[in-house]
Amino acid sequence: MLERAQWAQELAARYAPSTVSGIVTLLSIVLTEAVNERMIAHNPIQGLRLGQLGAGHHDGSGTDRPIPTAGQVRQIGARVRRLGGRDMEIMVITAAWTGMRWGELAGLARGNCRTGDGYLVIDPDVGSLHEVGARLWLGPPKSRAAARRIDLPTFLAELLEEVMAGHDQDQVFVASRGGWLRRSHFCRRVWRPACDGGLAPGSTEPPILTGAVFHGLRHHHKTVLDELDVPEVIKHERMGHKMKGIQGVYSHVIDAMRRRLVTRLQRRWRG
Repeated sequence: MLERAQWAQELAARYAPSTVSGIVTLLSIVLTEAVNERMIAHNPIQGLRLGQLGAGHHDGSGTDRPIPTAGQVRQIGARVRRLGGRDMEIMVITAAWTGMRWGELAGLARGNCRTGDGYLVIDPDVGSLHEVGARLWLGPPKSRAAARRIDLPTFLAELLEEVMAGHDQDQVFVASRGGWLRRSHFCRRVWRPACDGGLAPGSTEPPILTGAVFHGLRHHHKTVLDELDVPEVIKHERMGHKMKGIQGVYSHVIDAMRRRLVTRLQRRWRG
């Protein structure tokens, strides 16, 4: 019991909650099939509970992951451009200005990026790219609420159009040689060097935000929404969260809220 919990904690220190859940689920399926085929006596991770791990929010030592400021987001984006190209810089900007999860960004289909209408869509069936080990597949986002519309300020719609004009792939954000983005490759080759410094052997490039994870860009966006005093109902929709209680029953997003939100985001970008 202790060993499996320790294994899960180690995963939680390295990956986002959705990734940890995917790894555990896939392995459990394989082990259950092995039990059915009488290859092993029992599934050692059956009943493993992930709710208390704090995956994606802590570094394994009980310390909260750092959340980048607006200035640090710009600095990280500039370094990401040097390491991974302009498209990857725009992906960082998109994450920081929409709150999208990694899988939602990597799985974003060109057809769901409706920049002319000022929004994009997270598909309920294939809106997220999942990665477990060497396997990649398109599937549902984290929850039903995560299948959503995300309104785009003008500057971000223009940046996404710039990315799509540069290739003819089905997904908006793709690997340098085409095809799906691997989170593991991006983090190792681009994200970690950008945040932690040391871009090349012997480099004296200083760190920007040591230990920061990509998911921190989502937390950054939530902070921005709080600072802009955005109504809770559209904040929940944008972040892909279900609004609980009586507010979730009687609160609804209207077009005026959407217009005010993108106007404030556009003004903040220019500022």
